[in-house]
Amino acid sequence: MRLGQFTVAIDACNDALRLDSTNSKALYRRAVARMSPASAGSTELDASIVDLQTAIRAHPDDETVARELRRLKGMRKRQRAADKKTFGGLFQRGEVVAGRGAPPKPLTEEQRRARKEEEEKRAAVVQQRQFVQQLAEMERVATMWEEEGKTEQAQELRQHIEKAKR
Repeated sequence: MRLGQFTVAIDACNDALRLDSTNSKALYRRAVARMSPASAGSTELDASIVDLQTAIRAHPDDETVARELRRLKGMRKRQRAADKKTFGGLFQRGEVVAGRGAPPKPLTEEQRRARKEEEEKRAAVVQQRQFVQQLAEMERVATMWEEEGKTEQAQELRQHIEKAKR
């Protein structure tokens, strides 16, 4: 990462996470590497937040991870506020076709809350899919090690997999 090779750093973190999906150091560094390029946007921000949330669940006492998570959440909140200011009302500025209905009503607090809950559910589903994918990748590595005769490493990896599933 110090050399500015963020893609290489992300790949290295992915390799480490295939072996231990709860490795907070790899999750933290992948999150930082995703956000380091000047071209990083909201997609990288959201993925970095998911990484840090995973790391903090595995290691709740890690203050470095918690501090970075707070910083990125604040960044996302500021970005969403700026987007809302920039694009808010964009579609309520007038009728596209004259005489075709009234502009939509603003959302009620209940509707906003329901929308937020739906977004959180979608994020949880994405995170769960990523977790399942990581477990499958770890299982493939364990099988490969068994085929290579590295039964002790494969057995240890399978123990990590079972621990992660619990």
